[in-house]
Amino acid sequence: MSQSPSRSEPKVVSVAVVAPGLGEFDYDAPPSTPSDQGPELRQGDWLVVPFARRVLLAVVTNPDKQPDGCDRFKRRQALGRFSAIPAITAAQLEFFTFIANYYRSSLGSVLSMAIPAWIRSSKNLQALCEPAETRVRAPLQKLLDTLGSASIGPPENTQNTQNTHLGNGPPDSKITLVPTTEQTQAIEQAAASLGLTQAGHKRPIPAYLQGVTGSGKTLVYVELIKRLWQVSPKAQVLYLVPEIALTPVLKSRLLDALGLGPDALSILHSGMTDRQRALAWMQAVHGVTKLILGTRLSLMTPLPRLAMIVVDEEHDSSYKSQESVRYSARDLAAYCASQQNLHLVMGSATPSLESLAQIEKGRYSLVRLLKQATGAPKAALTMVDLNKERIACAGVLTDSVRQAVEETLGRGRQVLFFLNRRGYAPLLSCPSCGWTQGCEHCSVSMVLHRKASQWQMVCHHCGLTKRPQPRCPSCGAAELTGQGLGIQWLEDQLRDAFPGHALTRVDSDSAGTTQKMTQMLKQLQQPKPEMILATQILAKGHDLPGLSTVVVLDVDSQLLSPEFRAPEWLFSTLLQVSGRAGRHEDQARVFLQTRYPTHPLFQGLQGDDPAAYLNTLLEERRQALLPPYGHIAALRMTARSEATVQGHFNKLYEELVKGKPADCQVHRPSPSYPEKRANQYRWHMVLESPRRAPLNAGLELALAIAQEQGMRDLIVDVDPLGLS
Repeated sequence: MSQSPSRSEPKVVSVAVVAPGLGEFDYDAPPSTPSDQGPELRQGDWLVVPFARRVLLAVVTNPDKQPDGCDRFKRRQALGRFSAIPAITAAQLEFFTFIANYYRSSLGSVLSMAIPAWIRSSKNLQALCEPAETRVRAPLQKLLDTLGSASIGPPENTQNTQNTHLGNGPPDSKITLVPTTEQTQAIEQAAASLGLTQAGHKRPIPAYLQGVTGSGKTLVYVELIKRLWQVSPKAQVLYLVPEIALTPVLKSRLLDALGLGPDALSILHSGMTDRQRALAWMQAVHGVTKLILGTRLSLMTPLPRLAMIVVDEEHDSSYKSQESVRYSARDLAAYCASQQNLHLVMGSATPSLESLAQIEKGRYSLVRLLKQATGAPKAALTMVDLNKERIACAGVLTDSVRQAVEETLGRGRQVLFFLNRRGYAPLLSCPSCGWTQGCEHCSVSMVLHRKASQWQMVCHHCGLTKRPQPRCPSCGAAELTGQGLGIQWLEDQLRDAFPGHALTRVDSDSAGTTQKMTQMLKQLQQPKPEMILATQILAKGHDLPGLSTVVVLDVDSQLLSPEFRAPEWLFSTLLQVSGRAGRHEDQARVFLQTRYPTHPLFQGLQGDDPAAYLNTLLEERRQALLPPYGHIAALRMTARSEATVQGHFNKLYEELVKGKPADCQVHRPSPSYPEKRANQYRWHMVLESPRRAPLNAGLELALAIAQEQGMRDLIVDVDPLGLS
């Protein structure tokens, strides 16, 4: 007697749920319907799944998971496919998995950075229609409709884009840019390294463009992109910049130089609204746009025909995320290029020490631009010794600097004063007893600001804003004074010292939005006598044709930072801001006021080749076995109670020291700076090793101990920027 067939179990799929902190889960596949003629589920397809009381997006990681009968009644069923966005490739999924593993995060956290918030919100996902159907309804459909029907469809086959035959390039540029002899040589050298010539390498070698400020690195990038499109006309290029403020002007320059219409370029950065980013992102992932310009987060965009990544100003610390997944976009760009056989171009006037080490090992091909593209000579740098010259003007300038400023303005040119400190004064204090107004939520002093005609105290760490104290709460004195230099105070002093001359202050307070920053830059690009007062926001990437003189103020305080990267950062900032001067004339000057004119860092600025000083720093790192010759990771934790976080770290340290690998050094836990931020006490512990493997083993052990101790809020920061 034959037995009746048992009821078959539903098909089981493993998915990575797109939400911070989540990983992979098993679900029953979406139910099929008679009208469902779609293909079988594959790795990389998107589903909508129930999770707790939410509806979330998920990507299929294993479409053929073997079902476990014991778990049959624990599994939930996926609600349906989500075909509004293309499936990701195996290489893209491997890239996201690598990020999660390397930076000790969850795959769901990484994917949540890759998908815009507007698209993955539960409200919009619930617009998915009947289970197993492959169409979507409003409000997501409204977004897709705005893209146009041509933008929705499978991307074209991108196999072997590196080896296709020569074809038609992009349309002729709207503007004519003639490369200099040096630029032409750089273009040919980089193209050969990238394999964009007939005699090129079979596998691209990353090209590193070290070009002095004003040498025309952007033109070299443009010509390399043109070479790529001659080989692969429909290839996509990702162009990374460190700051949002650089995107508006660069967008116009790229569109003109490449002869593209605005619909061929997508901009992606965190300053956009959720809907704006979703629209630009959808155009990019559907292959509508072939050039994507963005900040570090845009690296996570799963582009279907990506063939080249450009990392401009690669030295900039903004490429390292300090939130959620603490990744480095620069480092991941290099990994992505190697993994997917892409063309990688990096550039900077001051290469990071990590990149210099890669050049030293022969992993990057070095291409140099040592002259300004305009033919103007390098601005003359004068070290103003404050031990010998007295400050006699505006409370900050020596007589010689004042005279230079007056002469420059008299010639109808611009002067830039650089002071990297927001606000009116760093401290509000009592001259009688020494009391200072601190933040009630952070262990730092509040900064005195002036907004319109109102005085405000602002915490630059938690954002708390309040009115200044009317009198000293400690001794009752009525005279409270601002202490230290702030850019708003300097603005007042300069207006009084140079009456009749226009002055524009450019910082994050005055610029505000990206649109306002763009308007300010347009005004400053008019060659007229004017004083510009700016923080680091104007230090890089901007060409001001009328700028002739740069004055750097209060730089000595930055020499005292204990961070091991501080000299590298300061040197880069000073070189970048100095390079704003004299791109279009031969009388440019830079004045740097200091009490340490013989400091090696300042001497390095005076040399013709910035790499000479950077190589000195590189040797110091080698001797100390610090990155890039050693590897570090920081464990971080916050709690409302200082005793709680300190106690957790002390226990973790004791257990970790007992079982750590021999080649992994564990430093004692200590408070971070600032120790208290937004009512949270912050501590950290650093692991260090000359080799990556022992460091990884130490991290594995630390995370296992932390899990046993219930330290659910422990943050892992691999390759941190600093040790505090």
